[in-house]
Amino acid sequence: MTRMFPALRARPGRELDIPGQITFAIGLVLVLYAAVEGPESGWTTLPVILSSGIGLCFLVGFAVVELGAKSPIFDLTLFRNRAFTVGSVVAVIGILAFLGACFATSMWLGPVQHQGPLRVAVPFLLLQGPAFLLIPVVSRLLHRVAPT
Repeated sequence: MTRMFPALRARPGRELDIPGQITFAIGLVLVLYAAVEGPESGWTTLPVILSSGIGLCFLVGFAVVELGAKSPIFDLTLFRNRAFTVGSVVAVIGILAFLGACFATSMWLGPVQHQGPLRVAVPFLLLQGPAFLLIPVVSRLLHRVAPT
């Protein structure tokens, strides 16, 4: 795999961050369980409260582990850069807004308008199709034109 994609080779001295992977995976699974189960069971039920509380503790533990890790999964010191932090927050808000709009649109077209799967899929192909076609173009442009 690294023969075909030399950029995928790890830097010399880079090693797996097992504690970071474990704390992030457990924390994320527990918080996602709480988010999925909360509306159905109730936000004040014991499993939802416990899973969200323990999940948040694991995610805080992930941050602590990553700050002290020799080879972190994600270098949290990047957030000291204001431009990176603002860009990351804007990107996350944009992605969540887009996913929310996609979900609402699929619910409106499917169960509300009683459209078939193909009639629901076509608008999403029209919405995402140009992005997939433009990804290689933008990639080439980024190598030729310096972003400002």
